[in-house]
Amino acid sequence: MTYDFLLVDDLDLQRLATALAGLASVPLDQVDLAPYGVEERNWKAPVLCTYEPAAGDVSWSLDIYLSEAIEPQPAQKQAAMFLADRLGTPVIYPDEGIRPSAYWVAAPGGVVARARLYDQDVEEDDDRPALTIDAVNRSVPGLPDVRVADMPEVIKDVRMPTPISDEWDASVSAEGVHVEPGSPAWLAGDRLGAWESLTARMAACWPPDGWYPAEYYCDDLETRDELAVAASAMPPALADRFGAALARIDEGFRAGTRQVDDSRKLASALGEDALSDSRGWWWRHLPDPEPWPDRTP
Repeated sequence: MTYDFLLVDDLDLQRLATALAGLASVPLDQVDLAPYGVEERNWKAPVLCTYEPAAGDVSWSLDIYLSEAIEPQPAQKQAAMFLADRLGTPVIYPDEGIRPSAYWVAAPGGVVARARLYDQDVEEDDDRPALTIDAVNRSVPGLPDVRVADMPEVIKDVRMPTPISDEWDASVSAEGVHVEPGSPAWLAGDRLGAWESLTARMAACWPPDGWYPAEYYCDDLETRDELAVAASAMPPALADRFGAALARIDEGFRAGTRQVDDSRKLASALGEDALSDSRGWWWRHLPDPEPWPDRTP
Protein backbone atom coordinates (compact mmCIF):
# COMPACT_ATOMS: atom_id res chain seq x y z
CA MET A 1 0.00 0.00 0.00
CA THR A 2 1.36 3.41 -0.98
CA TYR A 3 0.40 6.72 0.59
CA ASP A 4 1.20 10.18 -0.78
CA PHE A 5 0.98 12.69 2.05
CA LEU A 6 1.81 16.38 2.41
CA LEU A 7 2.74 18.22 5.60
CA VAL A 8 2.50 21.94 6.35
CA ASP A 9 4.87 22.07 9.35
CA ASP A 10 8.50 21.24 10.06
CA LEU A 11 9.46 17.58 9.83
CA ASP A 12 10.74 15.76 12.92
CA LEU A 13 12.25 12.56 11.50
CA GLN A 14 12.37 10.71 14.80
CA ARG A 15 8.76 11.51 15.52
CA LEU A 16 7.79 10.49 11.98
CA ALA A 17 9.59 7.16 12.27
CA THR A 18 7.90 6.45 15.59
CA ALA A 19 4.52 7.35 14.13
CA LEU A 20 5.04 5.07 11.12
CA ALA A 21 6.09 2.21 13.38
CA GLY A 22 2.87 2.70 15.31
CA LEU A 23 0.82 2.86 12.13
CA ALA A 24 2.23 -0.45 10.86
CA SER A 25 2.57 -2.06 14.33
CA VAL A 26 6.23 -2.90 13.75
CA PRO A 27 9.43 -2.22 15.73
CA LEU A 28 11.09 1.09 15.06
CA ASP A 29 14.05 -0.58 13.34
CA GLN A 30 11.66 -1.90 10.67
CA VAL A 31 11.01 1.63 9.42
CA ASP A 32 13.34 2.99 6.75
CA LEU A 33 13.36 6.77 6.25
CA ALA A 34 15.38 8.46 3.53
CA PRO A 35 15.38 11.71 1.58
CA TYR A 36 14.34 11.67 -2.06
CA GLY A 37 17.07 10.42 -4.40
CA VAL A 38 18.92 8.19 -1.91
CA GLU A 39 19.42 4.70 -3.32
CA GLU A 40 21.37 3.01 -0.51
CA ARG A 41 18.69 2.06 1.96
CA ASN A 42 16.93 -0.98 3.43
CA TRP A 43 14.55 -1.71 0.58
CA LYS A 44 13.36 -4.87 2.34
CA ALA A 45 12.02 -2.96 5.34
CA PRO A 46 8.24 -3.44 5.75
CA VAL A 47 7.82 0.33 6.06
CA LEU A 48 9.55 2.67 3.60
CA CYS A 49 9.19 6.44 3.67
CA THR A 50 10.81 8.84 1.23
CA TYR A 51 10.60 12.51 2.20
CA GLU A 52 11.16 15.56 0.05
CA PRO A 53 11.00 19.28 0.85
CA ALA A 54 8.12 21.10 -0.79
CA ALA A 55 7.27 24.73 -1.40
CA GLY A 56 4.29 27.04 -1.31
CA ASP A 57 1.76 26.29 1.41
CA VAL A 58 3.17 22.80 2.04
CA SER A 59 6.54 22.04 3.59
CA TRP A 60 7.15 18.33 3.01
CA SER A 61 6.05 15.56 0.68
CA LEU A 62 5.98 11.99 2.04
CA ASP A 63 5.90 8.84 -0.09
CA ILE A 64 5.08 5.99 2.29
CA TYR A 65 5.00 2.30 1.41
CA LEU A 66 3.71 -0.53 3.60
CA SER A 67 4.65 -4.02 2.42
CA GLU A 68 2.08 -6.74 1.97
CA ALA A 69 3.33 -8.27 5.22
CA ILE A 70 1.61 -5.44 7.11
CA GLU A 71 -1.92 -6.50 7.95
CA PRO A 72 -4.37 -4.93 8.04
CA GLN A 73 -3.43 -2.23 5.55
CA PRO A 74 -4.91 1.06 6.79
CA ALA A 75 -7.01 2.98 4.31
CA GLN A 76 -5.62 6.33 3.22
CA LYS A 77 -8.01 8.29 5.45
CA GLN A 78 -7.25 6.21 8.54
CA ALA A 79 -3.50 6.43 7.94
CA ALA A 80 -3.67 10.22 7.54
CA MET A 81 -5.76 10.62 10.70
CA PHE A 82 -3.34 8.43 12.65
CA LEU A 83 -0.28 10.36 11.51
CA ALA A 84 -1.97 13.73 12.06
CA ASP A 85 -2.57 12.82 15.71
CA ARG A 86 0.92 11.38 16.21
CA LEU A 87 2.73 14.23 14.45
CA GLY A 88 0.47 16.96 15.81
CA THR A 89 0.03 18.56 12.39
CA PRO A 90 -2.41 18.44 9.46
CA VAL A 91 -1.77 15.70 6.91
CA ILE A 92 -2.98 16.36 3.37
CA TYR A 93 -3.69 13.55 0.91
CA PRO A 94 -5.17 13.42 -2.61
CA ASP A 95 -8.76 12.48 -3.31
CA GLU A 96 -9.19 9.27 -5.30
CA GLY A 97 -11.29 11.02 -7.93
CA ILE A 98 -10.30 12.52 -11.24
CA ARG A 99 -9.91 16.18 -10.28
CA PRO A 100 -6.24 17.16 -9.69
CA SER A 101 -7.17 19.95 -7.27
CA ALA A 102 -9.24 17.69 -4.98
CA TYR A 103 -7.56 16.72 -1.73
CA TRP A 104 -8.45 15.83 1.84
CA VAL A 105 -6.83 17.08 5.01
CA ALA A 106 -6.77 15.23 8.34
CA ALA A 107 -5.97 17.26 11.45
CA PRO A 108 -5.25 16.27 15.06
CA GLY A 109 -8.39 15.48 17.00
CA GLY A 110 -10.16 13.58 14.22
CA VAL A 111 -10.99 16.54 11.99
CA VAL A 112 -11.22 15.61 8.29
CA ALA A 113 -12.07 18.16 5.61
CA ARG A 114 -12.01 18.54 1.88
CA ALA A 115 -9.23 20.73 0.54
CA ARG A 116 -8.60 22.42 -2.79
CA LEU A 117 -4.94 22.65 -3.81
CA TYR A 118 -3.38 24.13 -6.93
CA ASP A 119 0.10 23.90 -8.39
CA GLN A 120 2.16 26.96 -7.62
CA ASP A 121 4.88 28.50 -9.76
CA VAL A 122 8.39 28.50 -8.27
CA GLU A 123 11.74 29.92 -9.31
CA GLU A 124 13.23 28.33 -12.43
CA ASP A 125 16.07 26.70 -10.48
CA ASP A 126 13.76 25.42 -7.72
CA ASP A 127 12.68 21.83 -8.46
CA ARG A 128 10.64 21.34 -5.31
CA PRO A 129 6.95 20.47 -5.68
CA ALA A 130 4.93 23.58 -4.81
CA LEU A 131 1.25 23.76 -3.94
CA THR A 132 -1.19 26.43 -2.80
CA ILE A 133 -3.93 25.48 -0.35
CA ASP A 134 -6.78 27.47 -1.85
CA ALA A 135 -9.58 26.47 0.53
CA VAL A 136 -11.02 23.87 2.90
CA ASN A 137 -14.70 23.10 3.34
CA ARG A 138 -14.60 23.43 7.13
CA SER A 139 -12.33 25.02 9.68
CA VAL A 140 -9.19 22.95 10.20
CA PRO A 141 -6.93 23.21 13.27
CA GLY A 142 -3.45 24.00 12.07
CA LEU A 143 -4.66 25.85 8.98
CA PRO A 144 -6.12 29.01 10.54
CA ASP A 145 -5.36 31.25 7.56
CA VAL A 146 -6.91 29.02 4.90
CA ARG A 147 -10.33 30.24 3.80
CA VAL A 148 -13.39 28.05 4.31
CA ALA A 149 -15.53 27.54 1.20
CA ASP A 150 -17.89 25.02 -0.36
CA MET A 151 -16.43 22.80 -3.07
CA PRO A 152 -19.28 21.99 -5.45
CA GLU A 153 -16.94 21.04 -8.30
CA VAL A 154 -16.33 17.58 -6.82
CA ILE A 155 -20.03 16.73 -7.09
CA LYS A 156 -20.04 16.25 -10.85
CA ASP A 157 -16.93 14.08 -10.59
CA VAL A 158 -19.13 11.41 -9.02
CA ARG A 159 -20.71 9.54 -11.92
CA MET A 160 -24.19 8.23 -11.18
CA PRO A 161 -25.77 5.07 -12.62
CA THR A 162 -28.16 5.76 -15.51
CA PRO A 163 -29.77 2.42 -16.42
CA ILE A 164 -32.77 3.90 -18.24
CA SER A 165 -30.75 6.12 -20.54
CA ASP A 166 -28.21 3.31 -21.03
CA GLU A 167 -31.06 1.03 -22.09
CA TRP A 168 -32.26 3.70 -24.52
CA ASP A 169 -28.81 4.05 -26.08
CA ALA A 170 -28.43 0.28 -26.37
CA SER A 171 -31.83 -0.15 -28.03
CA VAL A 172 -31.10 2.53 -30.62
CA SER A 173 -27.73 0.95 -31.37
CA ALA A 174 -29.15 -2.59 -31.56
CA GLU A 175 -31.72 -1.59 -34.15
CA GLY A 176 -29.10 0.09 -36.30
CA VAL A 177 -30.84 3.46 -36.19
CA HIS A 178 -28.43 6.14 -37.39
CA VAL A 179 -28.36 9.08 -35.01
CA GLU A 180 -26.66 12.10 -36.53
CA PRO A 181 -24.52 14.01 -34.00
CA GLY A 182 -26.28 17.23 -33.10
CA SER A 183 -29.67 15.94 -34.26
CA PRO A 184 -32.71 15.97 -31.94
CA ALA A 185 -32.31 12.23 -31.32
CA TRP A 186 -28.64 12.66 -30.44
CA LEU A 187 -29.36 15.61 -28.17
CA ALA A 188 -32.19 13.76 -26.47
CA GLY A 189 -30.03 10.74 -25.70
CA ASP A 190 -27.26 12.93 -24.30
CA ARG A 191 -29.61 14.97 -22.11
CA LEU A 192 -31.55 11.90 -20.97
CA GLY A 193 -28.51 10.63 -19.08
CA ALA A 194 -27.95 14.00 -17.42
CA TRP A 195 -31.58 14.16 -16.30
CA GLU A 196 -31.46 10.62 -14.94
CA SER A 197 -28.25 11.46 -13.05
CA LEU A 198 -30.20 14.04 -11.06
CA THR A 199 -32.79 11.49 -9.95
CA ALA A 200 -30.00 9.08 -9.00
CA ARG A 201 -28.30 11.77 -6.92
CA MET A 202 -31.53 12.50 -5.09
CA ALA A 203 -32.12 8.82 -4.37
CA ALA A 204 -28.55 8.43 -3.09
CA CYS A 205 -28.86 11.49 -0.79
CA TRP A 206 -26.64 13.77 -2.86
CA PRO A 207 -23.17 12.19 -3.01
CA PRO A 208 -20.39 12.74 -2.30
CA ASP A 209 -21.01 15.20 0.56
CA GLY A 210 -24.77 15.22 1.07
CA TRP A 211 -25.53 18.58 -0.54
CA TYR A 212 -26.21 20.07 -3.96
CA PRO A 213 -26.10 23.73 -5.09
CA ALA A 214 -29.33 25.35 -6.20
CA GLU A 215 -27.44 26.55 -9.28
CA TYR A 216 -26.72 22.96 -10.30
CA TYR A 217 -30.36 22.05 -9.76
CA CYS A 218 -31.44 24.89 -12.07
CA ASP A 219 -29.00 23.58 -14.67
CA ASP A 220 -30.69 20.18 -14.40
CA LEU A 221 -34.13 21.74 -14.85
CA GLU A 222 -32.87 23.48 -17.97
CA THR A 223 -31.68 20.08 -19.20
CA ARG A 224 -35.29 18.92 -18.82
CA ASP A 225 -36.33 21.96 -20.88
CA GLU A 226 -34.02 20.76 -23.65
CA LEU A 227 -35.45 17.26 -23.42
CA ALA A 228 -38.95 18.60 -23.96
CA VAL A 229 -37.83 20.32 -27.16
CA ALA A 230 -35.84 17.31 -28.37
CA ALA A 231 -38.66 14.89 -27.63
CA SER A 232 -41.07 16.92 -29.73
CA ALA A 233 -38.70 16.62 -32.70
CA MET A 234 -37.90 12.94 -32.24
CA PRO A 235 -38.21 10.79 -35.39
CA PRO A 236 -41.49 8.80 -35.37
CA ALA A 237 -39.64 5.46 -35.20
CA LEU A 238 -38.15 6.48 -31.86
CA ALA A 239 -40.70 8.83 -30.35
CA ASP A 240 -42.83 6.36 -28.38
CA ARG A 241 -39.87 4.51 -26.89
CA PHE A 242 -38.12 7.72 -25.96
CA GLY A 243 -41.27 9.11 -24.39
CA ALA A 244 -41.59 5.99 -22.25
CA ALA A 245 -37.97 6.27 -21.08
CA LEU A 246 -38.40 9.95 -20.24
CA ALA A 247 -41.62 9.21 -18.34
CA ARG A 248 -39.82 6.64 -16.18
CA ILE A 249 -37.14 9.15 -15.24
CA ASP A 250 -39.76 11.83 -14.60
CA GLU A 251 -41.43 9.41 -12.21
CA GLY A 252 -38.21 9.17 -10.23
CA PHE A 253 -37.92 12.94 -10.24
CA ARG A 254 -41.43 13.33 -8.84
CA ALA A 255 -40.68 10.72 -6.17
CA GLY A 256 -37.73 12.76 -4.88
CA THR A 257 -39.39 16.18 -5.04
CA ARG A 258 -42.51 17.97 -3.93
CA GLN A 259 -44.64 20.41 -5.88
CA VAL A 260 -44.33 23.95 -4.55
CA ASP A 261 -47.07 26.46 -5.31
CA ASP A 262 -45.61 29.25 -3.18
CA SER A 263 -44.08 31.59 -5.76
CA ARG A 264 -41.95 33.36 -3.17
CA LYS A 265 -40.38 30.09 -2.06
CA LEU A 266 -39.72 29.03 -5.65
CA ALA A 267 -38.16 32.39 -6.50
CA SER A 268 -36.03 32.29 -3.35
CA ALA A 269 -34.69 28.84 -4.20
CA LEU A 270 -34.47 28.96 -8.00
CA GLY A 271 -34.62 32.62 -8.97
CA GLU A 272 -37.35 34.76 -10.50
CA ASP A 273 -37.01 33.04 -13.89
CA ALA A 274 -38.52 29.91 -12.37
CA LEU A 275 -41.89 31.70 -12.22
CA SER A 276 -42.16 32.24 -15.96
CA ASP A 277 -45.36 30.87 -17.48
CA SER A 278 -43.26 29.22 -20.19
CA ARG A 279 -41.53 26.96 -17.68
CA GLY A 280 -42.46 23.27 -17.57
CA TRP A 281 -44.08 21.57 -14.60
CA TRP A 282 -40.65 20.44 -13.30
CA TRP A 283 -39.81 24.04 -12.40
CA ARG A 284 -42.52 23.89 -9.72
CA HIS A 285 -40.82 21.01 -7.92
CA LEU A 286 -38.13 21.24 -5.25
CA PRO A 287 -36.13 18.36 -3.75
CA ASP A 288 -37.54 17.01 -0.53
CA PRO A 289 -35.62 17.83 1.59
CA GLU A 290 -33.79 20.63 -0.18
CA PRO A 291 -30.04 19.89 -0.41
CA TRP A 292 -28.82 23.50 -0.38
CA PRO A 293 -28.72 24.64 3.28
CA ASP A 294 -29.95 28.08 4.27
CA ARG A 295 -31.08 28.99 0.78
CA THR A 296 -34.83 29.17 1.43
CA PRO A 297 -36.81 30.57 4.38
